Amino acid sequence: MGTGMRTMDRRDKAILLLGYAGLKRGAICAINIEDLTFTQDAMLIHTTPTTDSGDEIHSGVFGPMSRVMAIPFTRGPLCAATACQTWLKHNDLEGATGALFPSFTRSGEPTTDRLASAYVSVIVKERLKAAGITDVSAYSGESLRRGHLAEAVKGRAR
Repeated sequence: MGTGMRTMDRRDKAILLLGYAGLKRGAICAINIEDLTFTQDAMLIHTTPTTDSGDEIHSGVFGPMSRVMAIPFTRGPLCAATACQTWLKHNDLEGATGALFPSFTRSGEPTTDRLASAYVSVIVKERLKAAGITDVSAYSGESLRRGHLAEAVKGRAR
């Protein structure tokens, strides 16, 4: 992740770790800052499912369906909750509203636009190239979730 000090490095680390924690790339990019709550043990993500066109899915008389996902704090270098908290603190976004993960300009400055979910695959491929992997054609944003599932299955087999 480069030095890990650049704004883009911090954003990408949080995105990659959330993907590895099992979130789909669309779900990652749809997170708003106000959807997050931090407890001592976990980061809670409050979500409302949407259709492909971005409309909320309603469950009849009870209003929109919502769900809370808990991402536990492991406090290690690969902790998705810590990476998100670091991202928020680095950009002074605590208490703010809007997209958690913005796109960046060509010069590396964050914009006010939400990161497109298709760009998560670009991030995965760029970071793999930076790590020395030359053929990244077989990797995408889905690779993060598959890695999470493979590790979970391997852990249960022991």
